[in-house]
Amino acid sequence: MQSHPLNAQARAILHPADAQSLGLEEGMVGRFTAAAGTATLPVVVSDKVARGAVWIETGHGATTPLGAGRVQAGRA
Repeated sequence: MQSHPLNAQARAILHPADAQSLGLEEGMVGRFTAAAGTATLPVVVSDKVARGAVWIETGHGATTPLGAGRVQAGRA
């Protein structure tokens, strides 16, 4: 994969209220689990993500275990 300043590392973006309820803060590592597997990812907090949702980009080796579908979040 080509390196480019706009390419972001694998991460999970959560709404601030959701992050707080899970005991997660910006920069912490969270555990994200789906039916296919689990990934540990750095947490980013943003109010641009809807409450109750988590934004995880695909295309990273670190996110491959998640596959598609519903994801549960928690502390690593």
